[in-house]
Amino acid sequence: MLKFDNKHKIIKNIKYKLTKLKNTVWPKQDNFVSNTIRFNNIIIGFLISVIIATPFAAFKISRKDCDLDFRHAHLYLDNETKIERYIENEQYKYKGLVRLEDYREITKEEAELLKYLNKNNLSSIEENYEQLQKFEEAGKNHKEYRYSYTEKVEWSTPIKIGKGWSVIHHSKDVTRYSWTTDKTKNLTGEERDVSFKYYGIKVYQDENGKYQFEKSELVDSISDLPEGYDYIDKTFYVPVDSNTKEVLDYEEGNVTNAIPIEISGLTNEEKNDSEINEMLAEEQNIDVDNDGTDLQL
Repeated sequence: MLKFDNKHKIIKNIKYKLTKLKNTVWPKQDNFVSNTIRFNNIIIGFLISVIIATPFAAFKISRKDCDLDFRHAHLYLDNETKIERYIENEQYKYKGLVRLEDYREITKEEAELLKYLNKNNLSSIEENYEQLQKFEEAGKNHKEYRYSYTEKVEWSTPIKIGKGWSVIHHSKDVTRYSWTTDKTKNLTGEERDVSFKYYGIKVYQDENGKYQFEKSELVDSISDLPEGYDYIDKTFYVPVDSNTKEVLDYEEGNVTNAIPIEISGLTNEEKNDSEINEMLAEEQNIDVDNDGTDLQL
């Protein structure tokens, strides 16, 4: 566990790095490569300190105070699918989800189940049934359009200079392709008819009392799921060709591009931003204890 007091040590370390950089006396320019390497080492040290400190700043901004004095879970919303689930957490944003005002009291056993559901991105079908009906209606036979977009690709190559090493950075713009329901994109003129199939998740406890899950076969409607398959995961929908029933791919894009824009209300760029935020949250792996005083990294 890492106490909040440690953030003062990190800030002190950053100040030290800045002071060291300011007071450094550089040798004459006859050893330019050596100077460059020494300068880079100081800059790298400073950047590492900033990166370490970032989760604390993000936590302070994202945390939402809660005065409930009993064990509880808050309701969180996925902005892309509009699917909700309860999580025992106190942050405004958590793994790409946004905290709502609703909450419910939970027992120790319920908390263990919620922890497992959250770990595997599972949401209750019953609690989201109305939204799932809207999703199905929008996902019926509809058009998708192929589009192109430009993405900057960056890479680095090492180069030896004297007895040391340096790095050369490269970048270039690359044209990518994917499919979308958004007609405002840079369309190529190709289109296809798309429908959705769905699968459910069955959660159960094995002989050792540990939670496990299994997926169902694909069905045409959530209401066609077998009994006991009471949950869905983040990608519970599978886009298929309306005519051949072949499962479709999205080339360099993501399957979230398949979400009808009338469901998410998000453009593809906004969906990508949401994915980036979720990735950063997972990399930082910030969890809040019940007392809200510690961070677990």
